[in-house]
Amino acid sequence: MASISARQKLVTACAESVMADGVIEVGEAELFRSICAMLDVPCPPLLSEG
Repeated sequence: MASISARQKLVTACAESVMADGVIEVGEAELFRSICAMLDVPCPPLLSEG
């Protein structure tokens, strides 16, 4: 398995992708949570501006 640093970087990139358009769809959030769980990395909160 990759180092925790590499996994955290991947999770950060995924979070940025989910939030890129300013709208967080339910499916995006669920997929993001699943990725975090598979990587055994805490899921940071996703905040929608608005």
